[in-house]
Order: sequence, then structure tokens, then C-alpha cells
Amino acid sequence: GDVSVELWNTLIHNPEDWFAAMVNAFASKAPGIAWLGQFFVPVGRFFGSIEFGLLLSVLLVQLITVFLTYRIGTIITHQSAVLPVLGAVFVASAPLFIGMSHQYLTEALQLFSTAYVYWVAVVSPSHAPLRGLAHLVLAATIGLLAKISSPMYFLFPFCIAGYYLARRI
Repeated sequence: GDVSVELWNTLIHNPEDWFAAMVNAFASKAPGIAWLGQFFVPVGRFFGSIEFGLLLSVLLVQLITVFLTYRIGTIITHQSAVLPVLGAVFVASAPLFIGMSHQYLTEALQLFSTAYVYWVAVVSPSHAPLRGLAHLVLAATIGLLAKISSPMYFLFPFCIAGYYLARRI
């Protein structure tokens, strides 16, 4: 949280130093959570609590993750109405998922990137190859910015998406 606030203050007061501060946000850790969180600092200030703004960033990432889970379900079940909703509810009601919403931790962003890679793997047979490749690179980049260990969670769907995209290029 402190790094997010410092990045936001650098952006507002010394914009010429902002890029260097972004690069050096964490010495050896992935900076994704701080990079995202800095843009929610003013939201938190508006509501009177910076912590509220930072937790709102986690909730927004979790909401997008639940939506991606729903989209994956609709694609896999061929537009079924019940199963995708059940899958999304299952993810949203998991105790660890709910617990992550109460803390400013990077795992929510890591989970989002993993769901994003799974989504790319599911849609890669039907997407344009370059569009799918751009999504795959973005999803993997978000995962690496979230946590260096993220590829452990999405290596298999990443390879599947890569296979389908390479076959179509």
C-alpha cells in the first residue's frame, strides 16, 4: 500500500520521476499490485480512506475474474444458461476468494491473470491469431507483474493457446 501511495504522489508532484519510480517500485518483487493500486489512491482519498481505494482495486480485479469465469463457462458449455452462472458463483463464494477481498494482496491479480490465460486458451481456436497472441502476451505479462510464480498456474493453458495460435499463423 505504501508503494502505491508513493507512486501516486510521485506522479502528481514529480511526473518526470514517475517512470523511474515505477521501475524501482519493488527491489526484487513483482510490482503489478502497486502499479494498479496507485490509480485507486485518489478514489480512496475521495472516500476518506486510502485503504478503501486500494481494496476497491482488489474488488474490481476480482469482479473481472468472476466475469471471465462466467465467459469461459459460456464458451465451454455452448451458451448454456445455468452452468456458467454456477461456475461464477462457485468461484465468487470460495472462502479464499472472499478472504482475498479483505486484504491488499497480489493474489487477486494473479488469479485474474490465470483466468485470463484460461480464457485465451478457450477462445484461441476461434480468434484471429494475432489478436489471440496479443491477449496471450498481455495475460502472461499481467501474471508476471502480479507474481513471478504465476506461470506455474497457467503454463498448461498457455501452451494450449500457443499451440492453437501457432497452428493458425
